[in-house]
Amino acid sequence: MYYGVWGFAFKLTGAFAIALSGWVLQLSGYVPNVAQTAETLLAIRLFFGPVPMIILVLALPLLARYPITRQSHAELRKKLEEMEADA
Repeated sequence: MYYGVWGFAFKLTGAFAIALSGWVLQLSGYVPNVAQTAETLLAIRLFFGPVPMIILVLALPLLARYPITRQSHAELRKKLEEMEADA
C-alpha cells in the first residue's frame, strides 16, 4: 500500500509539474517552432533556473528538521524488528 501511494504521489506531482511548465510557457507567449521573444526567453530561464532554486531553499528548513542519523536509523530498525516479532 505504501508503494502504491508513493507511486501515485510521484505521478501526480510529475503531472502537475508538466502542466505548470505548459502554463508558464503559454503565459510567457511561447510559440513553437518560431524564434522566441526576449520576454519569453526570460520567463523560460527564470522558470527553469531561479524558481526551482528558491523552492529548494524554502524546503531546506523542513529537511533540516528531519535529520536521519545512523543512530536514529538503527533505533527505527530495532523498533520495526520488535513489531515484526510481536505480530
